[in-house]
Formats: sequence, structure tokens, C-alpha cells
Amino acid sequence: MQTTLQLFKVEKGIEKKSDFILLKTHKEGWLYVPYKNVMRLEAAQSYTLFYFTDGTKFLCSHGLNYYFSQMDHQVFQRVHKSHVINVHYIIGLNLNDKIKKIVLYEGTIIDIARRKVPSVVFQYQSSLKESISAPLNFS
Repeated sequence: MQTTLQLFKVEKGIEKKSDFILLKTHKEGWLYVPYKNVMRLEAAQSYTLFYFTDGTKFLCSHGLNYYFSQMDHQVFQRVHKSHVINVHYIIGLNLNDKIKKIVLYEGTIIDIARRKVPSVVFQYQSSLKESISAPLNFS
């Protein structure tokens, strides 16, 4: 079984580089990974831990800000000082508790910083509207 990273080691044939994030590795050099395969990022001191949709994790030697600055802010949102999420993988928000939380599709629960709650709710509602208005593709 190939992991997300094994599938995207080759740079050639990439259609739009704006749909990819560039990850630095110590073995292969640089990898292009599609945004749609990245579920979330987590800060680990001065490193960044990527979580992919197939369940794999990947540790990079740059900080969270380095990667967040490269990303499409319509798709990725910084919800806490140590978390960036792909809004397409949010399945729910828990706004009833004192500490507001996001629930991602694989079951991860992430706290939302107080100052980020309004923008997270707005972006979540916007992504719901987009998914409802988007035509279904069964191919």
C-alpha cells in the first residue's frame, strides 16, 4: 500500500503548483503534496507534524508559520497557535462548552482559540454553502 508521500515524490507532471504544498524532507529533498490530502497541521516545538487523509503522519523541520504562509487561506485556517486545519474535513463544531472545539472527520477534537471562534464559524458555514451548491460528481 502506497502512502500519500510515496505517491507525490515526482515533481514532473504537476498541473498547478498552487494546489500543492512543498514539504522538505531529509532523505528525498522536496515533495509536492496536494492540499486535498492534508487534513491538518500541528506544531511540535520548532517542527510541524502533517496529518494526511490516509492516516499517515509526516514531521517537517520547519515551523508551522512557514507552511501556513504557503497555504490557501480559503482552505486552511489557523484555529489555535499550534493547529492549522483543512476546513473541508470539519464535521462539526462544539460551541456549547466554555472552550469551543472542532471535530474533524476522523474523530480528532481540536480546541479553538477564543479570538478565532468567529472566523472559524464563518469559514465553516462558508464551506458548507460551497459543498451544498457544488454539483455532485459520481465518476
